[in-house]
Amino acid sequence: MAIKKGFVNLDKKDNLRPVLTDTAPGDTPIAFSNDGFYLNLRKGAALPPPLKAMTDYLVRNKNNSFKPYKYKIFKNDKELRTLSLLHPSSQLMVCDFYEKYSHEIVGSCSRSEFSIRSPNKIGSSFFEGKSYKQKPIKETGIDTVEEELKLKYASSYFSYRGYSRPHSFFESEEYIRFEELYSELNIIDVSHCFSSIYTHSLAWAVEGKEFTKKYMSSKTRFTGGKSFVDEFDKCIRNSNDRETKSIPIGPEVSRIFAEIILQDVDEKVRERVVSKFGYKYNEDYVVRRYVDDYFVFSRGKEVSEAVLTVVSSELSIYGLFLNRDKSKCYSRPFSTDISNAVTKCKDILGFVSGEIFSKENIGELRYIKRPKRFSKNIIDRLKVVCADHGGNYSLISGYIISSLSSIASSISGRYMEGGEVSFNSSKNAIYAIFDVIFFMMSVSPSVASSSKLSKSLLIVDHNIANCMIGFLPDWRLYVVEKVKDMRVSPLPIHDSDGFVFLERINLSMATHAFDPCFSFKEESLTHSIKRNNSYFSLISLVFYIKDKSGYETLRQWVSEVIRDKLVPEGWGSLGRGELNNLLGGILSYSENIHLLYDLLSCPYIDDDLADELIKIYVPLFNKDIDVSEQSLEECKRQLRSSYWFVKWEDVNLIKLLERSELKPAY
Repeated sequence: MAIKKGFVNLDKKDNLRPVLTDTAPGDTPIAFSNDGFYLNLRKGAALPPPLKAMTDYLVRNKNNSFKPYKYKIFKNDKELRTLSLLHPSSQLMVCDFYEKYSHEIVGSCSRSEFSIRSPNKIGSSFFEGKSYKQKPIKETGIDTVEEELKLKYASSYFSYRGYSRPHSFFESEEYIRFEELYSELNIIDVSHCFSSIYTHSLAWAVEGKEFTKKYMSSKTRFTGGKSFVDEFDKCIRNSNDRETKSIPIGPEVSRIFAEIILQDVDEKVRERVVSKFGYKYNEDYVVRRYVDDYFVFSRGKEVSEAVLTVVSSELSIYGLFLNRDKSKCYSRPFSTDISNAVTKCKDILGFVSGEIFSKENIGELRYIKRPKRFSKNIIDRLKVVCADHGGNYSLISGYIISSLSSIASSISGRYMEGGEVSFNSSKNAIYAIFDVIFFMMSVSPSVASSSKLSKSLLIVDHNIANCMIGFLPDWRLYVVEKVKDMRVSPLPIHDSDGFVFLERINLSMATHAFDPCFSFKEESLTHSIKRNNSYFSLISLVFYIKDKSGYETLRQWVSEVIRDKLVPEGWGSLGRGELNNLLGGILSYSENIHLLYDLLSCPYIDDDLADELIKIYVPLFNKDIDVSEQSLEECKRQLRSSYWFVKWEDVNLIKLLERSELKPAY
């Protein structure tokens, strides 16, 4: 049930395309996207007046500074990383910058031979892999919109030279050739790279530090400049509340900013290694760098130490430092913990396939008599692999979850296609596979893995609902219990300020269409959401409960939280000018404006709250729009005729997940 692979042509002249590819993080709730934002910008004057006023507000403020929405997700089972969702107006500033300076970006990212991931040119096409195709669903306009969005999407606004992921490099012929030529490999990364970058140092990378200091005072240069360097610096600073020490983590545009700086480091390293130590590049050593990860191949320890000493010295000029505590050194054969573990996991996956799929009859499943015993057998084998390679599940969890999710989808798909598969064989195999997947999610959570699992859950549920209806109640109860019971250790990490449990949010969203009897209980959702009531948690909760019964207390609490965030106390007694100044401050926060725009399009929030938000904010966007009681309902209808960041109705989560897979996660 796959659509044929092929290249999809992109519109290179579409200056708004970065909104779909480069300005938002890849690690977000599965119902979140910039699709509606992009489509509303494209429609422009064709939008109803209130929606047109909302887009105009974003456009006329795009040169201002804003505070990004910062949230924390799991980096591994013990650490968190902070990502940033840029203000929509900041994202439009990025679009303008790309349109004006795309050739300068490519040129500035073409200096280094070290880099194995850097912009090469403006993307003109992307390769579309397998896509899950559901039975046709007749929905007015949806197919047209999906096709339009597909023609705009790719992993990035630019096409890239090198490798899309580090593991692609490890599996390449180039990597094998380096092992033939060099006896030692050192792997090391830059510690806290993005949060340590000084934005003004971009000028040092492009024009030279001495030139910048000698000829351009900081006051002149960084307030009224119009050069590529000045505007990129301003773009990044304005998107990050004018911070000069750190750049937002998450958007692809930040990777490009860092890449320009690190390419200058690369060039200085080549020059200094030969001048100081006499070691020649491509003879005594070679370096490859993927974003902030360095891979140093050398003829011996003395050479690699010299290279790393110079790398460390050149990075320090930019206030960056190597993470020496986590460096790893390998002598031939270059067999890393990850590569060893993945190789052994391939054997385990081969065992799983052999136990499930019949060798004699393609399409037939073997009967798993004791699924619990089978899943425990698989888990025990995976434990041995982890124990042999440092005891870290994160080495294999992403690979295992992705592979087993594909197997689970295939099992349900074979039944749907009418293969010679018995009901019990399918059911037991599906249970066994998902037992292992949920175990791996609990011991080593990641947003990327939760997206893979969510997609598999949606596909399997669709197939069961169409062809194994007798299995559906047990299956949905099983999924809800698994998601509800998902625990991640150590538990105190859940209470960290700004932490968003995206893994659970995504899996919960995958069950949003289940019948009410298979929904999460109100107390379960309340316990989870009250730990963090920021934007992603709130919109995910509203998306899940919609207008379902049984959530009255939670729905009231959500309304109170929204009022605290968006409704100024005593707003009705303020003059319009004073109120607009106050509202401008509120909407300078990316979190607040994302929340407001989604709520104005949402049919599931309290009517009194919706009316209040319209009366407060629509005159800010355009004072001529009538929000009197007589016009309120029509204004509300127009606002709900289009969505922004969450599509509240008729959403195809599988399509959203497939497009999000194109984005590189951090």
